[in-house]
Amino acid sequence: MKKFSALLLFGTMAFTTVLAQQNTTSVETIPTKDTQFENTVTVNEFNTIVNTLRGIYNFFTEDKFQLGINEPTPASSLTLDVGGRVGAEEFCDENGEHCIDPKTWDARPQLELQPAGANCSVKYRVKDQKYESEWQETNLNNDPIGNRAVFNSGLINNCGGAGCAVQMALKCEPNLAVTEAASCRLRYRVNHLEQSSLTPWVTTNTTNDSEWQEGTWSSVVAPESSWGDGLNIQAGIDCASPDLRCQVGYRLHNENETPDWSLSQLTDGPGWKDAEQNKLSADTVRACDRVGGCGLQMQSRCVGTVSTLKTALYSCPKVKDDRCPSLCNGQISLDDKCSYQKLGGDDQCSLLLTENCEKLGHLVQ
Repeated sequence: MKKFSALLLFGTMAFTTVLAQQNTTSVETIPTKDTQFENTVTVNEFNTIVNTLRGIYNFFTEDKFQLGINEPTPASSLTLDVGGRVGAEEFCDENGEHCIDPKTWDARPQLELQPAGANCSVKYRVKDQKYESEWQETNLNNDPIGNRAVFNSGLINNCGGAGCAVQMALKCEPNLAVTEAASCRLRYRVNHLEQSSLTPWVTTNTTNDSEWQEGTWSSVVAPESSWGDGLNIQAGIDCASPDLRCQVGYRLHNENETPDWSLSQLTDGPGWKDAEQNKLSADTVRACDRVGGCGLQMQSRCVGTVSTLKTALYSCPKVKDDRCPSLCNGQISLDDKCSYQKLGGDDQCSLLLTENCEKLGHLVQ
C-alpha cells in the first residue's frame, strides 16, 4: 500500500510539473535518445501533444465515431469536421487509390450536358498555286477544335495561276445509344470578296461508316494581285437524322489577320446548316511568306437531341470577407446570383452584397 501511495504521489508531482510548464513558449530541441530512453516522453514532448489535442474533439455514439478539428460540435452527417482549411498533396479514395492532385483540379467541371450523338471529324487542308499544307483533323466532341492547316509562300501573287484552294473530308461514327446511323455530309467553297459570282459548292458524299468521305479542291484564281479583293471561305453540314445535331466552324488566317470563328447552327434534320463567310482582307500582298503563313482552322461537334427539361447552371465568383458568411465561393450553382457579407462601420457583418454568376449551360434532366 505504501509503495502504491508513493507511486501515486510521484505521478501527481510529475503531472503538476507538466501543467506548470505547458504554457511556456520556448521550444526544446529534442535530443536523440538511446535505447534506454527511446520509449520515454520529455516534458516538452508531452506539452506538444497536449497542445495539439486541445483542438481535437472526438464523439462516440452507439453506431458511429466522429472527429472534430477546431470544431467542438461536428455536423451530425460528418465523420470528420474540420474548422479551417485542409491541405494535402493528393486526395484519394477509401482504398488509397484514384488519387487526385489538387493543383490539377479545374475550377469549372466538365459537364456532359447532352449525349454525344456521333463522333464526327472534319479533315482539311489549304494551298496556293505552289505550296500545299498537311492534312489536319478536328478532334472528337470533348475537344472539337483542330490545329491550323498552314502553307508558307514566298510568292507575291499567292492566288494567281492555279489559285488558292481548300479541301475537306468528313467521317462520322454514330453513338448507338442515340442513333443507328450518322448520315452526314459537308459542303464548302472559297471565294474572292468581289468576284462576279460565287464559286460552286464542293459536296462530300454522305458518311455511312468510319471511312473518310473526301471532297475535291475548291479553288479560286486571283486576277493579278495576291488576294484579289480579299478571300473568304464558307462551309456547311447536313445530317439526315433528326436525332443528330451537328455543327461546323472555321476561320482563315494570314500573317496579320485571324478573324473570329464562323459557326453553323446545329442541324435538326435533313437540310444544310451553313455558317457565315469567314473573310480576310486584301490589305497586304505578302501575307503568307513569314513564320505564321496562311491557313485554315476548323472545329466540329455532334450532340443528341435536346431535352425540354433543362436546368440552367451558373459558375459563381469567389468573393468573400473571411470574417463573415458567404455564398460566393466559386461554386457551381442553380442560382444566377450569390451573396456575401462584409464588415460594416460597427465591425459587424452588416453589409450584404450580391454578385452575378456566369451562365455555364444547362443540366439536361
